[in-house]
Amino acid sequence: MEANEKINIKTDLNFLRLRFLFQHPVRSIIHLAARKKDFSKITIEELSKYLDNPKVIVEAGASDGVDTLMFAQNFQGVTIFAAEPIKKQNDFLTNKFKNFNNIKLSQVALSSKTELVNIFVGKTTGELGGMGSSSLLKPSLHKKYFPEITFNETQLTSAVTLKKFFLDSNIEIADLLWLDIQGMELDVMKVPQDTMQKSVKFLHLEISRVKFYEEMPSESDIRNFLLNIGFKCVLTESVLFQVMHFMRTYNSPSKSSQNIFLVASFQ
Repeated sequence: MEANEKINIKTDLNFLRLRFLFQHPVRSIIHLAARKKDFSKITIEELSKYLDNPKVIVEAGASDGVDTLMFAQNFQGVTIFAAEPIKKQNDFLTNKFKNFNNIKLSQVALSSKTELVNIFVGKTTGELGGMGSSSLLKPSLHKKYFPEITFNETQLTSAVTLKKFFLDSNIEIADLLWLDIQGMELDVMKVPQDTMQKSVKFLHLEISRVKFYEEMPSESDIRNFLLNIGFKCVLTESVLFQVMHFMRTYNSPSKSSQNIFLVASFQ
């Protein structure tokens, strides 16, 4: 990477940090005190506020299984359907969870179509390094902000719609849908959107305001889509990463009848 390009990236990051400092001085102090804490992660305590004894969790983009393990260890009686399209990661997960009867693994990518498709494989140092950045979308600014991660190869993988994944897995209702699919979130939720409306109680996804991948939707596109299908924002937190909670309540006011939407988005 050229020296001038490194300077530009550093300038961009410093600008974002300064903007956050002026907008959220108290939260900036909290962040500095926490040091290594990742504010993009929703804590189990936060999830437990909305999830009442979840029975079914669908996780797309299971990666190295950190979140998968969190679900298995903290929610008694839950079955986790984890999808991970990258073969090396899926093999790792198969070995990691070989003694977990409640974790069902599938080597598929969620998409807007059911088809064979090439996925851009992210790589850096280490056994699984960078693979969590793999995407069906072609990388764009990702290479600028994370130059250590390369996308020099693709892998042919099976892609399925959310509806087909539910049908194939015999899932009627997901208490939690956990999406970490690198820019494909809106495409997955739209096709067909009645799956989101009828079969998902609780949703978590991460959104970046930086266009890391070509054709990835904006934060406002995703937010407006969810609002238009009846979701309501109930809580927003900003600590470098912005966490928004959206809820849609049906006729019954009980916790089990609520649809929740959480987003961790880059500032």
